[in-house]
Amino acid sequence: MQRNIPIFVLNARNPKNEGTRIAAHAPSSKNTFKAIAAKTRITIVDIVAARMLLAHGFLRAIFEVFDRHRCPVDMVSTSEVSVSLTIDSSDAIPAMAKTWPSSAM
Repeated sequence: MQRNIPIFVLNARNPKNEGTRIAAHAPSSKNTFKAIAAKTRITIVDIVAARMLLAHGFLRAIFEVFDRHRCPVDMVSTSEVSVSLTIDSSDAIPAMAKTWPSSAM
């Protein structure tokens, strides 16, 4: 990048594709979006608790529940009183709800 030498990332499974050019400066574009990603069959979990406001350890308690049930979290969004996250499978949700720590709510 310091010497402005571009790098090309190519796809070995699709050699006819031009690939992606990585350079020090992105070309100008009229498009607002550079990429869109989509994932199917995900579950969004919304956790809302007024006690979360200024609470120490709230996020830790939430992620400990997901960890205990071996449920990987893909994406997280937080606000002052809520946490929204996505998971691939909702199979563990009933068991997680039964063991939810009272300190987290």
